[in-house]
Amino acid sequence: MDERVHRRTFRGEPAALAEVRRFARRSLPPGCPAAADFVLLLDEAAANAVLHSDSGRPGGEFEVTIRHRVDALRAEVVDAGAPTRPRSAPPDRGREAGRGLLPVSVLAAGWGTRRLPHGRLVRFEPACAHGLRAA
Repeated sequence: MDERVHRRTFRGEPAALAEVRRFARRSLPPGCPAAADFVLLLDEAAANAVLHSDSGRPGGEFEVTIRHRVDALRAEVVDAGAPTRPRSAPPDRGREAGRGLLPVSVLAAGWGTRRLPHGRLVRFEPACAHGLRAA
């Protein structure tokens, strides 16, 4: 099966998140049934990189990779790392933020993190992407 790979580096600042969403929508196959969930989850993972890693420091960057085949879809976000490991936690109803990896853990068929020599990787495969077919 042919795999398409789309990769781009973004500035580690909140304004870059709109660019990440546009990049994701342009990278997906036309009519992708997983598009809405995929863009939401990627936005959450990218926001986590900006807000909770060294990528969010002045001059910081993070990289997004989108991989898709006719039957699968996967995203990877590589950031500059942080002292703590990303995790899914129950949301605090009194806070507007803090839900980032909870939707990922609920809507993804699989997700995980891995330390890298110069950062960390967060990856996910949306549940609705299995058996993916472009229209």
